[in-house]
Amino acid sequence: MNYAKALREVREEAGMSKRHLAHLIDCDASFVTHLESGRRKPSLETLEQISKALEIPVHLFVLRAAEREDLRGVSPQQAQRLASLLTKAVRDERRRTTTT
Repeated sequence: MNYAKALREVREEAGMSKRHLAHLIDCDASFVTHLESGRRKPSLETLEQISKALEIPVHLFVLRAAEREDLRGVSPQQAQRLASLLTKAVRDERRRTTTT
């Protein structure tokens, strides 16, 4: 699993700064930098906090982190494309329900 890459991609897609994400998950911005660089691995609790802050289900975040050896019968490109589309759909649905 490549949580560093997934975190960076999802955070950037959400248009969120490292500092703001750190504020939302109650940690120092350097911790987010360490997670995104792969120098630190997130705990399950941290993954849940990050997922909540980025408004993405934790299982979808884990799919975004999947690498070739984690997948069976699906290419990494297919998994990444599916995860990106699902992430966008989840965010769009949340925005739609909060504005109505």
